[in-house]
Amino acid sequence: MKCKYVELNAEYIQPYRNQGGFDMICSGRDKIETPEQFKQAEETAKKLDLDGLVVIDGDDSNTNACLLAENFRYYF
Repeated sequence: MKCKYVELNAEYIQPYRNQGGFDMICSGRDKIETPEQFKQAEETAKKLDLDGLVVIDGDDSNTNACLLAENFRYYF
């Protein structure tokens, strides 16, 4: 939502292999709930010209991924 991103490559990922997403990118603890937050996420995805989105981390991240998938299917 805040246009913060990291381009992942093998060199970046190697130190974190098998440790999970929290260690690699930490946790933002942002939950996507409001129409404005969905709009911000959509605008960020369009600004970055994304072909896809990989969500890394735990249960809240999986919830956000599900909600984004439902929301983005109308826009992309």
